[in-house]
Amino acid sequence: MNKYKTTIMTHHVKLNTTDFDYVEQRIKNAEVRFNDRDYKTNDWLVLEEWIGTEYTGRYAVRQIVGVFTLDRIGLNRWVLLCME
Repeated sequence: MNKYKTTIMTHHVKLNTTDFDYVEQRIKNAEVRFNDRDYKTNDWLVLEEWIGTEYTGRYAVRQIVGVFTLDRIGLNRWVLLCME
């Protein structure tokens, strides 16, 4: 048994319509997020379209292939998530 095994998480996150359309068309493959969820490489994102105060029912599922901290540019606890 691998004592270093990590749990792969699924994170449901809100996304505005413009960004959602770009993600859905695979034009946008990165997302800047506050790291309140401890995002890890290989986790899954369920990006749900959000307008105003409600979800539209549209969503896209992407896997996180890279997590980069933004501390060096003064954005403590923010990360750049690369997804495919």
